[in-house]
Amino acid sequence: MSDSEKVLASFRKFDADSSGAISREELGEVLKALDEGAWNDESIDVLLAQADASGDGQLQFQEFLSWVFAEDQKGLGAATGDFTLVITGCSRESLNGEYAQVKGKVCGGRPVFRCAANNKILFYRRQEERWQVFHKPGKFSSCRLPTKRAAHMAGDAKWMVWQPEKKAFEEESSMECKILIPDRKEELAKAPDILRPSNTAPYGTFTRRGCWMVDRRPLYFCGEDDTFLIYSEKVQKWKICRMAKEDDGTSDGPVVADRENLERENFDYSLDYIPGYMKNGKRAIDNINTEKLDYEYISRIGLGYSFPLGWSEQTTSYSPAKATWHHPEEDYVITWEAVDPTPSPDPEAGWIDPAFPHDSFSLGDPAKVKFKRSAWVRAIHLCKDPVLFGDLEPADAIQGAMGNCGMVAALAALAEFPEYLSSLFNTKELSADGKYEIRMFLPLGFEHIKTEKAWGTIEVDDYLPCVPPPKEGVLSGARPFFMGLANGNKLYMVLLEKCFAKASGSYQALYGFDSRTVWKALTGCEDTFCYTDVWTSKRGKDYYNQPEWQVTAAEVMVSEEYGGQSKGRLMQGATFKEVERRRYHVKFQKLEGEGPEEGWLPYFVSGKRTAKRTSKRWWLHYVDGYPEMDDMFEKLVELDRANYVMCTGPRRRAGMREDGLVFPHAYSVLHAVHVKGLKMVCLRNPWGHGEWRGPWGDQGEEWKLYPDVAEALKFDEKDNGTFWMEWEDFEWNCGGVDGLSFSIPAEKSSKVEV
Repeated sequence: MSDSEKVLASFRKFDADSSGAISREELGEVLKALDEGAWNDESIDVLLAQADASGDGQLQFQEFLSWVFAEDQKGLGAATGDFTLVITGCSRESLNGEYAQVKGKVCGGRPVFRCAANNKILFYRRQEERWQVFHKPGKFSSCRLPTKRAAHMAGDAKWMVWQPEKKAFEEESSMECKILIPDRKEELAKAPDILRPSNTAPYGTFTRRGCWMVDRRPLYFCGEDDTFLIYSEKVQKWKICRMAKEDDGTSDGPVVADRENLERENFDYSLDYIPGYMKNGKRAIDNINTEKLDYEYISRIGLGYSFPLGWSEQTTSYSPAKATWHHPEEDYVITWEAVDPTPSPDPEAGWIDPAFPHDSFSLGDPAKVKFKRSAWVRAIHLCKDPVLFGDLEPADAIQGAMGNCGMVAALAALAEFPEYLSSLFNTKELSADGKYEIRMFLPLGFEHIKTEKAWGTIEVDDYLPCVPPPKEGVLSGARPFFMGLANGNKLYMVLLEKCFAKASGSYQALYGFDSRTVWKALTGCEDTFCYTDVWTSKRGKDYYNQPEWQVTAAEVMVSEEYGGQSKGRLMQGATFKEVERRRYHVKFQKLEGEGPEEGWLPYFVSGKRTAKRTSKRWWLHYVDGYPEMDDMFEKLVELDRANYVMCTGPRRRAGMREDGLVFPHAYSVLHAVHVKGLKMVCLRNPWGHGEWRGPWGDQGEEWKLYPDVAEALKFDEKDNGTFWMEWEDFEWNCGGVDGLSFSIPAEKSSKVEV
């Protein structure tokens, strides 16, 4: 006899009446015959409820197979009927609703179902052979359904509803009970945004955190006491917990959150403007799928170790409000209610984004510790005469307390194109209620996965986390923790930063943000480039170790120490190796020529160059190989003229602090131009201050000596973070150039005509 025939024979032994299903009575007879002492009516009822996936009070053949071949209780549980019944059409509205199966609860040999919204129970009365709804199992009921079958498979049976006015049961033909076939997307969409427990519960109000999920269920956070409401797939329960970095042995393990279904309700595909980009010298347009897409698992954050404060009963519901909760200390059921965010009665308060609340989770850990004393203040209250844009310029991007220089540098580069950057705002004017819509190419972080992307809309409010004002009630005295208002009154940059914070989960998530991710999100172009050093080759090593120079002036003074007294002169034509460089000076070892063998010499004196580097730097393009050395600057000029956005970062070396450069740090590359025989590059520090102090720095005598160059480059000596360097100094100080192969379809605001 084959295995399948043996299984069928076993099923027939249980199915004594050959009905094609095993009834409760048939199951009980066989089990008691096997071991009467191990099986009583209650244990048989529990087993039937666990194995009866359809909920019809008997085992079909497939249910029998799942029960027989379950290797353990967990395997058996996978076949249990953890489902929800929906009652509709009842004249007594309080009886309608979704009734979720209460795991482990059995009445009359059938599962028990509970509606969390109205705190009613759906249960089976074996004696009367009917289903009943009441606030607790028993002989009393608010409505009845006479049938031996499952409540959702009752056929022609009609519901009888108790009418308090008439003190009698009346038939209601419109009343129905159907099984809820859960659709994940629909269930996620129905999960409430704000949950509040009953007044006597020891918990606060929890807010759903937008796109963040734990075990494929929504993540909720209570900012009142920094507690989380999350789902645990391992035990199939919702839990309220605290998080900590360390485990003292009492936690139930680390918790990881995934970002999913980003801004699922705010996508806008009816856009009349989709940016193009240059590829192989031709204009191209991204082919964007305009269907609503399901973006899953595009980033993860570790929340820490979970220390539970309370658990629900077992459930697979996507809403914690549908689960059964008990008070952790007292014996009663906790009910939850969904709360609609109500606007503040104060007209000055403005709109508050429910998906990015003003709490510590939005700040992020450890930002919430660093900025524990924070006040969320509307940006329009931080200044006089606020504007959304004003005159857009790179100086508008000013880095705050967060280490996101790459992001700020990327925004500064885009701010050279005010028409393009402002086009990303659906909200074109200052909003009275503080609600703004900004378009982005989503999801963020898409370079790590293979999925389709599309332009979408993200909503943000204009509240900023601030240092509380020194004088209570004077909001203009508050100071933003992160990016500040450009020119004291421009809002667009702080709104862009907040947009990225919301899309990333928190402000803390912006730490170390990559420039290319910002550009991709704001242009839709995924084609980036990178020019960098040939670190591993002998050519690159020689250049950085001891590049060679030649004296071009008639003579140059040499000192023993940096900034020390003169000890001789190195004459014109002499060659030397560079050992170290600081501002205007080079420490050298002579190769040939007349003069001291070593020491320090200035390679600029009174604005004029006295020596030039003769070694060539070798550049590597990650895509196309090695560009010609003499063409690298020309390549930079070409990219600048093509309206490509670029960033750079200094390499570590001695004397950087004296030169005014910072490592590690990102700088925007704003211009690369030929002017009066010079090769010049313009950079910007996202701090809005702190500039290059070497040749052609703001205080350099070179500008006075060459006023025509100053005029052509629109030189401004203000310490605003923007500065010029000669190409030779750029090559020496900067490790590479990153950029986006996207020709911004707009004019530069500070275009240099030379």
